Amino acid sequence: MAWHLPDIVRSVANRIQGVPYDPGGPWIDDQHCSPGVKPHAAELGRIIRASFPWVRSIGALHCTRLSATSDQMSLHGAGRALDVMVPVLGGPEGESLANWLVENAKELGVQLVIWNRSNWQANLPPRARFGPYTGRSPHTNHVHVEVTATPGRALLDPSVPLTRPRAGRGDSQGMAGLVVFGLILLLIAKRR
Repeated sequence: MAWHLPDIVRSVANRIQGVPYDPGGPWIDDQHCSPGVKPHAAELGRIIRASFPWVRSIGALHCTRLSATSDQMSLHGAGRALDVMVPVLGGPEGESLANWLVENAKELGVQLVIWNRSNWQANLPPRARFGPYTGRSPHTNHVHVEVTATPGRALLDPSVPLTRPRAGRGDSQGMAGLVVFGLILLLIAKRR
Protein backbone atom coordinates (compact mmCIF):
# COMPACT_ATOMS: atom_id res chain seq x y z
CA MET A 1 0.00 0.00 0.00
CA ALA A 2 1.49 3.36 -1.05
CA TRP A 3 1.91 6.43 1.13
CA HIS A 4 -1.40 8.03 2.08
CA LEU A 5 -1.51 11.81 2.60
CA PRO A 6 -4.35 12.49 5.09
CA ASP A 7 -6.72 15.35 4.27
CA ILE A 8 -5.41 17.51 7.14
CA VAL A 9 -1.81 17.11 5.93
CA ARG A 10 -2.83 17.70 2.30
CA SER A 11 -4.64 20.89 3.35
CA VAL A 12 -1.53 22.26 5.08
CA ALA A 13 0.72 21.09 2.23
CA ASN A 14 -1.42 22.81 -0.40
CA ARG A 15 -1.03 26.18 1.34
CA ILE A 16 2.78 26.04 1.49
CA GLN A 17 4.42 28.73 -0.63
CA GLY A 18 7.94 29.94 -1.21
CA VAL A 19 9.84 26.66 -0.90
CA PRO A 20 12.05 26.36 -4.00
CA TYR A 21 13.56 23.25 -5.50
CA ASP A 22 17.33 23.69 -5.31
CA PRO A 23 19.12 21.04 -7.41
CA GLY A 24 22.36 19.42 -6.36
CA GLY A 25 24.43 21.09 -9.06
CA PRO A 26 26.19 19.69 -12.09
CA TRP A 27 27.74 16.23 -11.98
CA ILE A 28 31.44 16.40 -12.75
CA ASP A 29 32.81 13.27 -11.09
CA ASP A 30 32.85 11.63 -7.67
CA GLN A 31 35.67 13.94 -6.55
CA HIS A 32 33.42 17.01 -6.72
CA CYS A 33 30.76 16.05 -4.18
CA SER A 34 30.20 17.84 -0.90
CA PRO A 35 32.92 17.12 1.67
CA GLY A 36 30.19 16.42 4.22
CA VAL A 37 26.56 16.74 5.19
CA LYS A 38 25.47 20.37 5.21
CA PRO A 39 24.90 21.70 8.75
CA HIS A 40 21.19 22.33 8.19
CA ALA A 41 20.67 18.79 6.88
CA ALA A 42 22.48 17.46 9.97
CA GLU A 43 20.23 19.63 12.16
CA LEU A 44 17.15 18.19 10.45
CA GLY A 45 18.50 14.72 11.29
CA ARG A 46 18.85 15.77 14.95
CA ILE A 47 15.28 17.11 15.03
CA ILE A 48 13.95 13.91 13.41
CA ARG A 49 15.73 11.74 16.00
CA ALA A 50 14.33 13.88 18.84
CA SER A 51 10.79 13.77 17.41
CA PHE A 52 10.74 10.09 16.39
CA PRO A 53 12.42 7.90 19.05
CA TRP A 54 12.17 4.80 16.82
CA VAL A 55 14.76 6.23 14.41
CA ARG A 56 17.98 4.21 14.69
CA SER A 57 19.76 5.02 11.43
CA ILE A 58 19.96 8.00 9.09
CA GLY A 59 22.05 7.75 5.94
CA ALA A 60 23.21 10.94 4.29
CA LEU A 61 26.28 11.47 2.14
CA HIS A 62 26.99 9.31 -0.87
CA CYS A 63 28.36 10.72 -4.06
CA THR A 64 26.11 9.82 -6.97
CA ARG A 65 24.47 11.28 -10.04
CA LEU A 66 20.78 12.05 -9.94
CA SER A 67 20.33 9.10 -12.33
CA ALA A 68 22.58 7.00 -14.55
CA THR A 69 22.05 9.32 -17.51
CA SER A 70 21.84 12.63 -15.63
CA ASP A 71 24.32 15.47 -15.73
CA GLN A 72 23.12 16.54 -12.24
CA MET A 73 24.47 15.50 -8.83
CA SER A 74 22.07 13.85 -6.42
CA LEU A 75 21.17 15.80 -3.30
CA HIS A 76 23.00 13.10 -1.31
CA GLY A 77 26.19 14.11 -3.16
CA ALA A 78 25.45 17.76 -2.36
CA GLY A 79 25.07 16.93 1.35
CA ARG A 80 21.40 17.99 1.49
CA ALA A 81 19.49 14.67 1.52
CA LEU A 82 18.80 12.20 4.31
CA ASP A 83 17.55 8.61 4.19
CA VAL A 84 15.74 7.83 7.45
CA MET A 85 15.53 4.07 7.87
CA VAL A 86 12.21 2.71 9.16
CA PRO A 87 11.71 -0.34 11.41
CA VAL A 88 9.03 -2.00 9.24
CA LEU A 89 8.98 -2.10 5.43
CA GLY A 90 6.25 0.28 4.28
CA GLY A 91 5.24 0.64 7.92
CA PRO A 92 3.23 3.31 9.70
CA GLU A 93 6.31 4.90 11.25
CA GLY A 94 7.54 5.94 7.81
CA GLU A 95 4.13 7.33 6.92
CA SER A 96 3.98 9.33 10.15
CA LEU A 97 7.47 10.77 9.49
CA ALA A 98 6.75 11.56 5.83
CA ASN A 99 3.49 13.33 6.73
CA TRP A 100 5.24 15.33 9.47
CA LEU A 101 7.97 16.42 7.05
CA VAL A 102 5.33 17.63 4.60
CA GLU A 103 3.38 19.49 7.29
CA ASN A 104 6.54 21.27 8.43
CA ALA A 105 8.17 21.70 5.02
CA LYS A 106 8.18 25.51 5.09
CA GLU A 107 9.72 25.76 8.57
CA LEU A 108 12.27 23.00 7.90
CA GLY A 109 13.14 23.94 4.31
CA VAL A 110 12.00 20.54 3.01
CA GLN A 111 11.77 20.55 -0.78
CA LEU A 112 11.11 16.85 -1.49
CA VAL A 113 9.95 13.76 0.40
CA ILE A 114 9.89 10.26 -1.08
CA TRP A 115 8.23 7.43 0.81
CA ASN A 116 6.57 4.15 -0.11
CA ARG A 117 6.17 4.56 -3.88
CA SER A 118 5.05 8.19 -3.60
CA ASN A 119 6.66 11.61 -3.52
CA TRP A 120 5.79 15.16 -2.49
CA GLN A 121 7.58 18.20 -3.93
CA ALA A 122 7.00 21.66 -2.41
CA ASN A 123 7.62 23.86 -5.45
CA LEU A 124 5.02 22.27 -7.74
CA PRO A 125 1.43 23.56 -8.09
CA PRO A 126 -0.71 22.18 -5.21
CA ARG A 127 -2.53 19.54 -7.32
CA ALA A 128 0.79 18.21 -8.70
CA ARG A 129 2.81 18.13 -5.47
CA PHE A 130 1.86 14.62 -4.34
CA GLY A 131 1.95 11.63 -6.64
CA PRO A 132 3.47 8.27 -7.54
CA TYR A 133 7.22 7.76 -7.42
CA THR A 134 8.54 5.47 -10.12
CA GLY A 135 12.28 5.54 -9.48
CA ARG A 136 14.41 2.40 -9.05
CA SER A 137 13.89 2.12 -5.29
CA PRO A 138 10.30 2.05 -4.01
CA HIS A 139 11.52 3.73 -0.79
CA THR A 140 9.70 1.28 1.48
CA ASN A 141 12.61 0.82 3.89
CA HIS A 142 13.44 4.52 4.29
CA VAL A 143 12.02 8.01 3.98
CA HIS A 144 14.09 10.18 1.64
CA VAL A 145 14.04 13.90 2.48
CA GLU A 146 15.81 16.78 0.74
CA VAL A 147 16.39 20.26 2.14
CA THR A 148 16.72 23.51 0.25
CA ALA A 149 20.10 25.24 -0.17
CA THR A 150 19.02 27.92 2.34
CA PRO A 151 18.10 26.46 5.75
CA GLY A 152 14.49 26.57 6.90
CA ARG A 153 13.84 28.84 9.90
CA ALA A 154 13.35 25.94 12.35
CA LEU A 155 16.81 24.59 11.50
CA LEU A 156 18.36 27.88 12.63
CA ASP A 157 16.02 28.81 15.48
CA PRO A 158 14.77 26.07 17.84
CA SER A 159 11.94 28.34 19.06
CA VAL A 160 10.17 28.11 15.67
CA PRO A 161 7.11 25.92 16.33
CA LEU A 162 6.63 22.66 14.45
CA THR A 163 3.51 20.50 14.38
CA ARG A 164 3.64 17.39 16.49
CA PRO A 165 3.95 14.04 14.72
CA ARG A 166 0.63 12.39 13.93
CA ALA A 167 0.10 8.65 14.13
CA GLY A 168 0.37 6.92 10.76
CA ARG A 169 -2.26 4.49 9.51
CA GLY A 170 -2.36 1.58 11.93
CA ASP A 171 0.80 2.55 13.80
CA SER A 172 1.44 1.30 17.30
CA GLN A 173 0.48 4.62 18.98
CA GLY A 174 -2.86 4.72 17.17
CA MET A 175 -3.51 1.03 17.88
CA ALA A 176 -2.61 1.44 21.56
CA GLY A 177 -5.18 4.23 21.81
CA LEU A 178 -7.85 2.00 20.28
CA VAL A 179 -7.00 -0.84 22.66
CA VAL A 180 -7.24 1.48 25.70
CA PHE A 181 -10.54 2.89 24.41
CA GLY A 182 -11.87 -0.66 23.95
CA LEU A 183 -10.83 -1.63 27.49
CA ILE A 184 -12.58 1.42 28.92
CA LEU A 185 -15.78 0.49 27.07
CA LEU A 186 -15.54 -3.07 28.45
CA LEU A 187 -15.13 -1.78 32.01
CA ILE A 188 -18.12 0.54 31.64
CA ALA A 189 -20.22 -2.30 30.22
CA LYS A 190 -19.27 -4.63 33.12
CA ARG A 191 -20.28 -2.02 35.72
CA ARG A 192 -23.81 -1.81 34.34
